[in-house]
Amino acid sequence: MEGLSKEEVNWIQQQGDQQVVDQNVRFARLYEIDLSSYVVTQIKGIHENVNFFDYSSDDRQFAISISPTPKMDNINCCSRLAIINRDGSING
Repeated sequence: MEGLSKEEVNWIQQQGDQQVVDQNVRFARLYEIDLSSYVVTQIKGIHENVNFFDYSSDDRQFAISISPTPKMDNINCCSRLAIINRDGSING
C-alpha cells in the first residue's frame, strides 16, 4: 500500500476511531525484493490496484488480478487477469 503522509498520520491521531470511507483511496502495488542485496523495486507499468499475484514457474512473469480501484465493488465486478513481465509490460 502507498504510505501515509505526515498530515494523514496527524489527522488519524486527532480523529480517534472515526473512519472515512471512499476518500484518499490507496492502491496496492507490486514490488520485487532482491534478497541478496535487500533492494526493493516497484514493478512499473501497472496503473491499477493489484489484488493478487503469483510468479510463473520460470520466474520471468507474474499472473496478477487487477482492478480499477481497491474498492470492494470494483474488485468484485471489474477485476481482470493479466500476465506481466518483470519489467512491467503487460502480455494480456
